Amino acid sequence: MACRFCARRRKASDIEVLRQDIQQGKSEGEVALATAGSHTRSSGLRDLSEEVLSSVFRCLRATEVLTSLEPCSKFLQSILGEPDSLWTAFLAQEFPGEGRSLQSCADKAPKWLYRQLIQRRLCDTVEWRQVPLPRSNLGAREGSPGVFYKHGYVFMFGGWGFGPMRDLHVAALQTPMHFQEVMVQGSGPAPTYEAKTTVLEDAKDLDGDNSGVFRVIVTGGWRHGGYYEESGMYGIMEIDCRDGAVKARWVRTGSQMPRANHSATYVPPSIAGHLYPDGYLLVFGGCVNGTNSNAMSLLDFSNYHWTEIDMGASSPEPQNSHSATLVSCTVGSNGSKKLEYAILILGGGGGDASNGGPPRGGRDFVASEYWLCGLEGAQFRWEAHQSSVGPGGRGHVAVRLSGTDTVVMMGGGRPPLQRTCAVTTGISGITGNRARVLECKTKGPAARAFGGGCALPGGLAMVYGGWHPCKGTFSDVWVACFDDIGRNSAFFQQLPAPDVEAEEPEESGDEMAFNLVIRRLFRQMEGEGHEGMREGLRSGDEDSDSEEEEDENDESSEDMDGDGAEAPAPEDLQDLMDDLDSSAPLVESSDEDSPSSRRSGQDPRL
Repeated sequence: MACRFCARRRKASDIEVLRQDIQQGKSEGEVALATAGSHTRSSGLRDLSEEVLSSVFRCLRATEVLTSLEPCSKFLQSILGEPDSLWTAFLAQEFPGEGRSLQSCADKAPKWLYRQLIQRRLCDTVEWRQVPLPRSNLGAREGSPGVFYKHGYVFMFGGWGFGPMRDLHVAALQTPMHFQEVMVQGSGPAPTYEAKTTVLEDAKDLDGDNSGVFRVIVTGGWRHGGYYEESGMYGIMEIDCRDGAVKARWVRTGSQMPRANHSATYVPPSIAGHLYPDGYLLVFGGCVNGTNSNAMSLLDFSNYHWTEIDMGASSPEPQNSHSATLVSCTVGSNGSKKLEYAILILGGGGGDASNGGPPRGGRDFVASEYWLCGLEGAQFRWEAHQSSVGPGGRGHVAVRLSGTDTVVMMGGGRPPLQRTCAVTTGISGITGNRARVLECKTKGPAARAFGGGCALPGGLAMVYGGWHPCKGTFSDVWVACFDDIGRNSAFFQQLPAPDVEAEEPEESGDEMAFNLVIRRLFRQMEGEGHEGMREGLRSGDEDSDSEEEEDENDESSEDMDGDGAEAPAPEDLQDLMDDLDSSAPLVESSDEDSPSSRRSGQDPRL
């Protein structure tokens, strides 16, 4: 026995390193748990057999084992050091729905996989790569188009393209991505933008069952340009991915409270409880009758009946353009902790018809995080906590990394920001969640808001489209990676290597406002009635050039740069206007085709 344990004791240092990695986010409650576990071990666990101890450990998280039962005993070192030991059980318990991504790492030990998933949960860095996108009729979009992944396909629905849209596009998750439009059969709700598209399946597994058929619900949105007239309709679409061909049809439509820029979160039956055998949809906030709202509505899928939920003074303040993500967290005190699901509300803004609209009006809500608990049986209660990093802002994209309880927020804000934040819940509980700004290792997407995005297998995240007040509407697709599993996935490896050039610094609010004024000035000069002004400016420039031609020839040597090349200068005012009006490289649509120029009435964004 001594020789067997001596051989296994050599693995203790490796286990200790893993324990230190896991304990990076340990809260005061976990310290108390470790102390209690130490007393318990001294009083009774020594008398238990190895078989009983193994059964006990399989009911715990690895974090609980490593913090409560310090890896110093010979037996604990032996079972945690074996390749096919408790780590397989820990993976299944703590990271559900990761079967597909782990298949690509089948040659790795369970302990290595567990370490990588812990790295994903506690991610501090992000790596971006742009997806090659052959030209299609998808184009540039804003207005929060619906983006979701199911059964090996990426879907994009609606948003603002050439006006409010109601089209569905699909592409296989491969490089390059060829998006094709799918004709949706049946009659659905009217075309809208800033609606919400929600997949009606359990969020634990991105691929769900193997039937290849799933449903999504589309709620609300704006029916006309200029953020005018909220839609009072919802529609349920059934998508069939079987036989290698994607088909879609509307299976149900109904009425709802008219609203837009809201959130809509599906709570599956496994979480909703026996009172809701088919689950329910929870809609919160948004704009109602042109005014910010904190109203909450529940749609019971067993009878398609809407119930208005009145939470009184405990509700968050009225807001729109926020995110609402279903996550797991630990609630209760140290002595009565339990795992519970909650909806995490992040970001948002206070813009409505009274102050400039959702993109520009009001202020951003970045100081607090709101948790809607009590999802089982709809026994709701709100909990609010201060945010340590001020995540989100209006119009950001928020996704929960597959298999974890980490929510990643990309872009958003007023003005839009070029940053990625993360909030991790789980065993640390609501009050002990870990919020941080991620370090960007590569060049990523330009600052934007009101785009779409979704989670992908392997801990990846995708963003598409969006809007910037100076750069216009975007048509590009980007993928973010947060751990080695996603980095080594076949899809991410096929994406072009990122640009090593440094990113341009973000514009401040004053710079953006100045650039916007300059652009509008030149557009006015291009319009009818300003031709004389432009000709006068050009003739004045020509006269000035002829009078000073001799002086310029004498000083031509001073206009040379360090390499001996002549310093560039605009030939005339039109060249300057073309340079200023040119869009960012990522923007393919012209000003005439931009969503802002096609909206009815004056665009509140300009």
